[in-house]
Order: sequence, then structure tokens, then C-alpha cells
Amino acid sequence: MLKHDNPERSRIDRRGRVYKARAPYNFVPLPDKVVSASTVLDQDRFHTEARNSDPVEVLSGYIDCDLETCSPVYVRGMLPWDKFRQQGNDDEKKKNYKDQIKNNPDFFHIHAKDKPVIPGSTLRGMVRNVIEIIAHGRLRWVSDAQKFNYRAVAAPRTDPLSEPYSLALGKFGSRVKAGYLLKMGSLWYIQPAKTPEQMRWPERSGFLTVPERKIGGRDIANFMRFNNPGYKPAWHAVGFEMQIRRARLRPVDIVQIGQPPQRFTYQGVLVCSGNMLETQTNSKAQSPRKNHTLILPRAEANPLAIPQQVMDDYLINMTTFQKENLVLNPKEKNNKWYNKDQHELINGAPVFYVNDGKNILYFGHCPNFRVPALNPKNGQAMSTKDFIPEVALGSEEPDIVDALFGWTDDDCFGPKKQYAGRLSFGDAHFVSAQEKMWQTETAITPSVLASPSPSTFQHYFVQNRTENHDPDIKANLANYTTPPGETAIRGQKFYWHKGTKPKIEATEKELKHQTQLTHMRPLNSGVRFSFRIHFENLRQQELGALLWALALPGQSGRTYRHKLGMGKPLGMGAVALTPRLYVCDRKRRYRQLFSFSGDSLTDAWEEATTTAAPEQYMQTFETFMIESLGKNTQATRFSQLERIRLLLLMLSWPGPNPRETRYMEIEHSEGRDTYNEYAERPVLPDPAGVMGSKVARPSEPEIQEETELQEDVQVPTGYKSGKVLEFNLGPFKDYGFIQPDAGSESVFVHKNHLAPGVYQIINEDRVHFRTAPGISGRQEARDVKIAPSASPREIPEDATEAQSSEDHDNREREPNVEIDQEDEPDTSNPRQDLWEEATVMKMSSKDKAQVKNQAGEVFECGKIPATVRLQEGDTVIAEVVRSKNEIIRAVFKQKKE
Repeated sequence: MLKHDNPERSRIDRRGRVYKARAPYNFVPLPDKVVSASTVLDQDRFHTEARNSDPVEVLSGYIDCDLETCSPVYVRGMLPWDKFRQQGNDDEKKKNYKDQIKNNPDFFHIHAKDKPVIPGSTLRGMVRNVIEIIAHGRLRWVSDAQKFNYRAVAAPRTDPLSEPYSLALGKFGSRVKAGYLLKMGSLWYIQPAKTPEQMRWPERSGFLTVPERKIGGRDIANFMRFNNPGYKPAWHAVGFEMQIRRARLRPVDIVQIGQPPQRFTYQGVLVCSGNMLETQTNSKAQSPRKNHTLILPRAEANPLAIPQQVMDDYLINMTTFQKENLVLNPKEKNNKWYNKDQHELINGAPVFYVNDGKNILYFGHCPNFRVPALNPKNGQAMSTKDFIPEVALGSEEPDIVDALFGWTDDDCFGPKKQYAGRLSFGDAHFVSAQEKMWQTETAITPSVLASPSPSTFQHYFVQNRTENHDPDIKANLANYTTPPGETAIRGQKFYWHKGTKPKIEATEKELKHQTQLTHMRPLNSGVRFSFRIHFENLRQQELGALLWALALPGQSGRTYRHKLGMGKPLGMGAVALTPRLYVCDRKRRYRQLFSFSGDSLTDAWEEATTTAAPEQYMQTFETFMIESLGKNTQATRFSQLERIRLLLLMLSWPGPNPRETRYMEIEHSEGRDTYNEYAERPVLPDPAGVMGSKVARPSEPEIQEETELQEDVQVPTGYKSGKVLEFNLGPFKDYGFIQPDAGSESVFVHKNHLAPGVYQIINEDRVHFRTAPGISGRQEARDVKIAPSASPREIPEDATEAQSSEDHDNREREPNVEIDQEDEPDTSNPRQDLWEEATVMKMSSKDKAQVKNQAGEVFECGKIPATVRLQEGDTVIAEVVRSKNEIIRAVFKQKKE
């Protein structure tokens, strides 16, 4: 099973912004092996003795559980049938979100509203999720209907989706053509449109573009401009006039456009696609879109078939935005693409496509449409299932989860036929409240609870350096275009705890988007419930798994909490469980019907139950798991298993600092700067990385990290000391990052702010520096000097300008200082970029000079600006690129006066 490698450094852009991945969730990795259950027992009788040489020792009884809320908890109540049928209709959508039936804020209850109940199904799901992890159960209910679709318009070349998207649509969309949907019988086709080239116009694209500024307010009926608050995508049949102009961009100029009764020389369809404002939270934001697309009439060509799978993938994977904005509405006169009632596209609607011969590969309603990630093995669009290793899907043998909860034959993986579960979860009924029952007197509006975003693949896919997917190299990140053998999904998702009083209410900015809001009245922390779980015919290890999932026996001295209900990403739903085990003596139970106490008031049914210690059963379960995993683990104790360690970290209470587990923001404000935190695609560490600890895999020895001794060197007044984390970042290799000795926040440094005489700093250098606010408002390094070394480096005897150790200690580093053999650059790295000082021997041309460095190497230095005058004997600083210790290129940087 592929292991996820954590990033070792933060991403930094050219402006010094630090990008760090954060999320309210994380993952427990997939199992290396699915552990099968022992032979499933018959359910028509109790098993009390050995059967077929199998020492079956089965247990029946119940577990009483006390439940106490530790943060706000909310489980929505049920609706009467008549109201349930009304939700989602047109009249409901027009109401304020607080008045909509689906947002009824009442907590789940059976009788009185002031007697909240947590349904048994909620408790059952909570416990089952934990057992699936601890018992190494198979991954269930994985759909392959939802495909991975992506778009990478104007993405930088360093983005891992840039190249695949360019290959799919062609460079600058050169493969994209235009046409019209055509339905013949039950089959769908695309009728190609005429191209400007067929019209003998000097335009290579398959369609034309029209600047919005050239469309008058009354030229086209129902036309809406990009910045109109009610803008929705649409298309309009139009006529137009054009002229040819001598220009590389838009040589076909649309000089007039309109609709009947005006007469025009040419006809076409104006396509007005999205304005790219759907994700903006600023109501005053302006659309970056300036142009609309103009498609010419149908060409006299054979229609191209849309394979049924391509059509199905498009319909199933329509985004929420597309379903809401491309829908045909009889009350609107604008033309659309999608008929919601028929769940099909609209015959005659304009589309854009890429074809392979006679068949359509992919299509969309705008030129820069989303394309599916295709499996290189079969050419089919990939889904989550493609990235789940078969070992994690299990076999036809039931696992412990199946044995406890039962199964039905509803999946192509897992056991066949069906089997009823042997656990019964009762509802949790209200007992008491420490203070007030409800968190607030009236219902609240919580922060937006969004769905997972497939575009954030850097959080959901395993990044493995061995497979050349280094989490610190953006361009190499595994994504949904990566062959499945090189990556996999990260695992099963859990949400972090955020303490007793997390911030859960919506912000003013969120309240402006009413379609995404809901209404609730959560319980306060400190509210107590009780419930009972009945179990029948369980083996010791099966009962042990159930008890382990309830008790969470983790590391001594630490606290763990479960999660249930809504709002888990916000920190809601934390609950503490206290289980008490009661085991039934079946022989005694059927030997006596009543329990006679001598007091008729206390006589009752004989239950024949006694309290039992859960530890022995949990230990039996742990031993069973270690023996079952066998060679799949090097662990000798259950707590050493990586899945168990990471699960307990996710359930640890009160959780990490909430700042480290918030959602990242598209418009994140820091000081005076606002930027998109997703832009550099920082990779989400595993739970151990988030908590700041290191989980040593059992197969690897745990290494005690050495503490670096700070050199006893006096820091000049007004300066700080630190260590260079990394330099030579960016395309110009001109900035980096310093870790101060005092403080955890690293500091940005640009080469322009190195002290006079310091031409280069390298990783691990000890430096002295001052700080000042940068462009973004954050502190940046200034006047950076190389710190004198407390234990000087040895200078090789054959150095051209060998100096005494004392001189070497007290001078600032120059680019040509030689280094020890132990410190030489690793020549396995084909390139080494360094700044070197050299003397001009002669000018080769206006912008090139033959130079000689202090090691005696003669090479050509290029890109000398015309404003710089050089002559023989002048000293220059050059950026020298070496491969296997040979100079392959040198670029002029500055003249040394």
C-alpha cells in the first residue's frame, strides 16, 4: 500500500507569501490487509459449546452507555409526511432560508421538543465508523458513477493539471470546435458548425469572439452583461456584420450584432457562458470576462456521435452551478442547455467539443469546458473507485464489521447473499443538563457546510516521493490524471475536535449567500443522555471490537472523544461515552423465568445478567488483530499500528489549535494582503504532521532527532540571528526563507536585501539580519550577513586564495569560497546554480564576455546589458550553472566596482 509523505517545507511565492495546507478534516490510511471474521455463526440458536472442533465461546448481553455532549451537538428532527413532500418545490425556494421546511431547526425528538433524543441509527453509524478502522474492515459503498472532471484555464506551468488540460483541449484550445446538439431517436450527436476558415476568414479557431462592449443595450433581447447581479449563462440566435483587419488577435472584427427585424449578412449563435463570479464573496467584485463567443451556422457535414458513456458522464457530473444556471425555465425567455424535468440536454443547443474521428471525446457548454480524467488503461473516465487498491475493497469473506452489523448483497465487492446483524442500538434519551440545555435561546445560522471540492486533489490523494510525487514540488503532485498505480485516495475521512466552544455561527459575509445557509438549535455542552446496545452471539474478539470502539482506550493520560450529528467541520458533535458491560448467563436465564426477591414489588423477569470487565475482551480483540495481520505489520502491540495511532490523534480531545484546522480561504486576508490560499496547492500533512508529532511506522526504527546547538556568537545590536532554511527559490532563484532562533514564524528574504559584499547565501547558513515590513505587511529580512562561525570551516590547501582560519572566521562569505570535501554539492544532482566572481579576459560580442574565475576556469558569460560597459580586467558576478561540476551556462548579474 502506498504511504503518504508529508511536506517538509511550506510553499513560498515570489511575494513572500507562505502557503500552508489546513483543513478541518484529515484521513486514516487505507488498510494494507482486510481482516476476515471467524466463521459467521448461525442465528437461529445460541451457541454455548464447541461445534465442529471450533471452540466457539459466544456472548450475549447488553452495554449501557452514558453520553455527555462536549461541544454543541445537533441532530435534525423529522418532518410530517405532508411537509416532507413540500420541500424543494418552487414556492419553498422563494422563502427565506429560515422559513423553509428543510431548515426546520428543531432537534430530533419523539414526543416533547424539550426532551431531545439522539436516534439509535446515529449512534450506530458513529460506532460503525470506528470499528471499520480498528478492525481493518473493507471500504464500502464506493460509487464509480461520479467521475473526476477538471479545468485548468490559465493555470501556471507549475500546476500539475496544466499539461494534461493542454493536451486534452490543445494549446490555447486549438482542438476545441463548435457545434449543435442533435437528438435522433434515443441517440445524441453533435452537428459541427461552420468554421471561420471554411468562410475563408483569417481566423484559425473554430468560432469567433465578440467583446461585450460592442453589444448595445437593445441589440439583443434579454441579453445580460457579465456584471449584472442576476447574470446567468444563456445563448441567443443573432445576425452580425464583420470586417477583416490586419491583426494577430481577432482578425475577424464584429462591427455590428443584433436580432430580427434587422437584416444582417451573417447569422450565428452568441454563447454567453459563466461570468466567473460564482465563488466570489465580495458583492462588488467585477467579472474578469470581457468577451462572448459567436458560433457560425451548421455545416454541411456528417454529425458526430456522442457515445452513451460520454453523455452519461456529463449528466451525472454536472456541478451544482450548472444544474441551477443551465436549466430550462419556461418563465424565462433565455435559451438554456439542460432540461431538468427530462434529465437530458436540449436538442439544438450550442456546444463546444473535442472529437477523435467520428466520435466525441468530451464536450461542454463553453469553450474552456471541464474534461474527464481518463484512465490510461481503458480510456474511461476515472472515479474514486479507480484510486482504491483492490486489497482495501476486500473479498467475498465477511470481515468483523459484516459479522457485527450484517450485510446485503448490494455491492460487487464483499460477501454475497445477506446476513442480519447481531447488534441493536437503542435511542439515547435525555437525562440531565449541567447548566442550560440549549446553546442559545433561539435557533442560529451556522457557517456554510460545503461539500468536498474535487479540485483540492492535493488534500485527497497520496503523495509518495518514491513514485516521483514529491509533496514539496507542486508540478509533480499526484492528481486524478495520475495512473492509479502511482497514487491512491488518502483514506477514510475524520474531523478534528475544536474544544467545547468552537466558532460555529455564520459570518456577515456568509449570511449574504442565503441558498447555502441552514437553521438549527444545537444542544449545549454538558448535556447527558443514556442508551443501551444489545448484542447476541458475539465471539470474544467481536465483543472486544465493540467495546474498544466505545471506550477508545488510547494512550494513558490522554482524552478522546467521538463525533456525531451535523456540523463536524465546525467542531460540533463531540461526545464522551462511558460504557458498562453486562453479560447474560443463558442457561440460568432459561432455567428460571422470574427473579424472586421475596418482595412482590421488586419481583421481575429473570435476566441472568452480571457486570463484566471489558478489558479482557478488548485485549482478546487486540491479540486477534495482531495475529490476523501477520506479515502485513511489524507491530507487536495494537497501539503501534499506524491506522490506530492516526485514528486516536483524530479523536484526541480537545484537538489541535483551531487555526491549524480551519478551512482554507479563496480570499484570505493577512495584514494588508489578500490572496488565494489554494493557489500554490500546499499538501495536507497526515494527522501526525498536523499535531506536530512524528508517527514512526513499525517497519522503521524510531530515530531520536538531534538538537542543533546554537553557536556561541555575539549578535550585533539591532540584529537577529537565524538559519537559512532555503534559498534560490523561484524562476530567478532570487529569494528564500530564514528561520529565526527566537520565534516560530519564518522570515522571507530577497537577494536584493543581502548586505553589501554578500552575493549569495546557502541552505543551513547561520546569518544575522534586521527585519522590516514588506509589501504584504509581514516582516521580511534586511541587511542579511553571514554570521561568523564559532568553529571555522577548514579551507583546502589547494585553494587559490587560502586564508588563515582567523581571517576566514571574520570575513563575510564571498561566492568563490571553497568548501570542505564533506560539504561539496551532491553530484548526483545534475545541476548546481551558484554565483561566482570572475575577471573579464575579453569581450566576445556586445552582450557576451570571456571570463576566468578564481579557480582558473575560463567560460563565456552572457546576457550582459547594453548599459553595462566592460573591459579587460573588470570583475563581474555571474550566475553559473554546473552539471557534473562542469560549467554549462553563465549569466551576468552585476559588475563589481
